[in-house]
Amino acid sequence: RARRIAMEVEFQLVLARQQRDAAKAEQQRLTELNDALQAASRAKSDFLGAASHDRRQPVHALALQVAALRGEPDSTRRQKRLDRIDACVGALSGLFDALLDLSRIDAGVVAPQWQPVPLALLLDELVQTHRAEAERKGLWLSLRLSARAHGATARGDPLLLERVLRNLLVNAVRHTRQGGVLVTLRGRGAGWRIDVRDSGPGIDPALHARVFDEFFQASPSERQRGEGLGLGLA
Repeated sequence: RARRIAMEVEFQLVLARQQRDAAKAEQQRLTELNDALQAASRAKSDFLGAASHDRRQPVHALALQVAALRGEPDSTRRQKRLDRIDACVGALSGLFDALLDLSRIDAGVVAPQWQPVPLALLLDELVQTHRAEAERKGLWLSLRLSARAHGATARGDPLLLERVLRNLLVNAVRHTRQGGVLVTLRGRGAGWRIDVRDSGPGIDPALHARVFDEFFQASPSERQRGEGLGLGLA
């Protein structure tokens, strides 16, 4: 009886330790989840504050340019002011598009529309669209296809894929100061591999794990220059 009682006591002690360890693990999980939620909330608050600041800048500039345009008799200077107005409108449009994307992501309504996507054609259109921008900066922008990639087709959402690739290409051109950008398409097993390579400064390896977080920017000065909102890679 004494041995049986001792074994029962030992069993209860082991069970109590297991329950204690499980409770500690659950508490740790809840703590980490709470920390992540708080970090996400702070990031979103920072983003909305910065977005509000970014919105005021082009709106204020737009009002000034429109006021100056009303009394501008010179056609050349009038055209320059119209160009500045167009740039302000583009900045506002980009900001509102980013906010709309954020709301759609949060609402969980972004769903891929699967269909065949002609990859070579999509890449060629993207490269042609941004080549003039690259040349204005003194950069080259090229597309290289492997021998069997000219008729490459993949199943996916053409709009979402184009958005991802455009983000990568725009960033590559924007942050490259000399040299150029190379876009490649080649076979990889039963699928296809797309690369966007540039001769820009790159990203600090210590930040590689963070660049896909919402609102994160490797260079804090980017937002002040109006060159992105930290949503592209996310």
